[in-house]
Amino acid sequence: MKRLCELLDHSEQRYPHKVALITDEGHFTYSQLTQERDRISSYLQSCGVNTGERIILLLPHGKFLVSSIFAASRLGATYILLHESTTRYQLDYIVKDSQASYLLTTDAFVEKLTMSLYIGIKVISDNDVTAHAMDQSRLDDPENEDSSSNEVACLLYTSGSTGRPKAVVSHHSSMLFVLESIQSCLNIETDDVIGNFLPLSFDYGMYQVFLAFNQNATIALGKRSDVGPALIHKIREWGITGLPIVPSMGEALIKLMRRQMTQIPEIRFITNTGAALPQAYVNELDTFFPNARLHLMYGLTECKRVSILQPEFLADKPGSVGTSLPGTSCTVIDERGLQLPPYKVGELVVQGPHVMMGYWNDPQRTQHVFRNMASPERSLYTGDYFWMDDEGFLYFYARKDDMYKQNGFRISPTEIELAAVDIVGVEQAALVLTGDAAVPILAVSSTSTAESILDELRMRLEDYKMPTQIYVTDQLPLTSNGKIDKNKLKRDLEKE
Repeated sequence: MKRLCELLDHSEQRYPHKVALITDEGHFTYSQLTQERDRISSYLQSCGVNTGERIILLLPHGKFLVSSIFAASRLGATYILLHESTTRYQLDYIVKDSQASYLLTTDAFVEKLTMSLYIGIKVISDNDVTAHAMDQSRLDDPENEDSSSNEVACLLYTSGSTGRPKAVVSHHSSMLFVLESIQSCLNIETDDVIGNFLPLSFDYGMYQVFLAFNQNATIALGKRSDVGPALIHKIREWGITGLPIVPSMGEALIKLMRRQMTQIPEIRFITNTGAALPQAYVNELDTFFPNARLHLMYGLTECKRVSILQPEFLADKPGSVGTSLPGTSCTVIDERGLQLPPYKVGELVVQGPHVMMGYWNDPQRTQHVFRNMASPERSLYTGDYFWMDDEGFLYFYARKDDMYKQNGFRISPTEIELAAVDIVGVEQAALVLTGDAAVPILAVSSTSTAESILDELRMRLEDYKMPTQIYVTDQLPLTSNGKIDKNKLKRDLEKE
């Protein structure tokens, strides 16, 4: 297999009439998706899209978006997935930075973002594609492309904690490798229905489509707005058996299950990444989903996945994000680049075929983050602090950039946040440094008072780790990916 589009081809050849995709639009078979993909490919080719060219996909969740991803792959083009909430300001930057030649979007987005002002990029409407009469004979056969595995499949823009978004260059070969490696841990089956309520512009959400099609399974594609009162109904209506979550989604799901006092035994597995899942959530998910295997994971866009904690180790390895992904290796190093012994905190370095090729149009940052450690394989210097036990299990300590000093001690915000969500009544917690003096403020979503939370924290943390202030609110701001938006939170607190 050389390109991502072949995931769809292989499934269609084996199970043409099997349901591949479920959305609010309906149920679609592998055969129907393949036909839609080929229609889009044909039209894009008629517009001049060639191998290696970059095409931005700014589309709502649905069949057309999924088919467009595989259409770009079919032509050997590099796709760039953007979220529906992308602003004109953000789009301006990405168009210029990526040097994309094409933008596939809807008439509504064209009107909203006044695309007519753009020079040097061809805007293609989904309505024009739908009206297109496909010329199958013009489509190239990707099987004849010997070098296709080394082509760039996509540019994944990730905002990071500061500055402009940066694009990770992702090759077909790296993405296909990591799919097989993750599958060896999750054991997704052909009859599984993966319920994805995360945006496809978030790599964790996007990979759910690939993981499903890699095993001839079904992807049920919802929206972030579905994570509310209707979520349990959709899980049952769509027959979902696998559920990828981030902690904020886990919190919302647990609240719903508490209110309805119900269980969903049909769920076979749950995965979590994006941030640490508090132990209290782990315990409640086990109660509400009695037959689900919970896989706690850690990853970065720069390599997709680093480690997975298998369910059988949840009790014995609390707080761990598991061991290295099969076929890869992890090392914890000190500031001199030397490997540290077990239980010592240092920077995590990842090696393996899934380490991506670097950052688009940013050789300086690429050279800093993607290096070699006397090995032919690329090494990813994650910028995350970890420690590893003597059995190879990894434990996240802090983002290197998030660490701060207080009273002469180096402090991990993550440690404080996890201590906070361990308090009864605290649903979410985020520590941010505010103002020129970098004052640490712990923001929590809770019905408790700041004073009572401080009292509880004192029983969990050393004095020197205590935040200067507690800010209590009903709900912390979230990004489009469902993560806590610390940048917005910081701005809001600094206005207070």
